[in-house]
Amino acid sequence: MKKTYLVTAVAALLALCTAVGAFALEPYAIRESVNAPGSGSTSCALAASTNGNAANYKWYNLCSGYIWLFSGLSANEGFGVKFGGTSQPAVNDENDVKRAITYWRNVVQNYSQFVDIYVDADDGDGCPNANIGADLDMDAGLRWNCSDFNAAIPCGVTSVIVRAVHHGGAAPTLASDGPFSATCFPNAPQQSYYYGLNGSACLAWVGPDGTFDNFVFWLVLDVDNELPCQNATESKSRGEVKGLYR
Repeated sequence: MKKTYLVTAVAALLALCTAVGAFALEPYAIRESVNAPGSGSTSCALAASTNGNAANYKWYNLCSGYIWLFSGLSANEGFGVKFGGTSQPAVNDENDVKRAITYWRNVVQNYSQFVDIYVDADDGDGCPNANIGADLDMDAGLRWNCSDFNAAIPCGVTSVIVRAVHHGGAAPTLASDGPFSATCFPNAPQQSYYYGLNGSACLAWVGPDGTFDNFVFWLVLDVDNELPCQNATESKSRGEVKGLYR
C-alpha cells in the first residue's frame, strides 16, 4: 500500500508539473501567524466571518508558522478546495453556503487584480459538477476576503468546492499551508485541486515538498430555513463543466 501511495503521489506531482509548466507558479515561503489581520476595502475580519450557525470548515494548517505563496498566476487558471464527506458532515442539503473566505497576498486594490470565486456542487472527486454560486470580479484585499453566497446546497449533494479563478490583469498571489513539517502535517489530506486554464485539468494539488498542501480557504454554512431542498443537481458532461471556468 505504501508503494502504491508513493507511485500515486509521484504521478500526481509529475502531472501537476506538466500542467503548470514545471512549477511556472513560483513558490516561496513566508512567516504568517494564524490570526494575522487583513486590510483593504473588500477584506473581512476572520473571527467575525467564520460565524455560520451550521458549521465553518477549513483544511489548511498553519501550525508551522509559515505558508507557501505562489506568484505568476495565468489568466483563467483555477484552484479550489473540496469540502464535505464524512469529516465535514454539515455539507448537506439541509444547509446553505453562507460565504467562502479566501486568502490573497501581494494585492493592491483598484489595480485590476480580480478573481472570480465560485461554489460548485461536487460528487466527491474534487472536480466541479455544477455551479451553485459566484462572486465575480472580487477585487481582493490583503489576506482574508469574504464572498457571501447564501446559496442552497442541492438535494443529495454532500461535497462542494470553493474555487478561485484569476481572469486577467495583474495577478494576485495564492497561498497554501506549509512548508512540510512532520509535526504539523503528518497525514495532510488531499483536498485542494488545480483546474488548469479554462478548466482544462482537475488534479490534486501537490506542493513544493511533494505533499498534498491545502489552500487557505474557508467554507461557512448556515442552516437552510427554506426546506425542502432544491432539485438534485444533474450531472454534466466534461464540456459543460469546462464552461463553468470561463
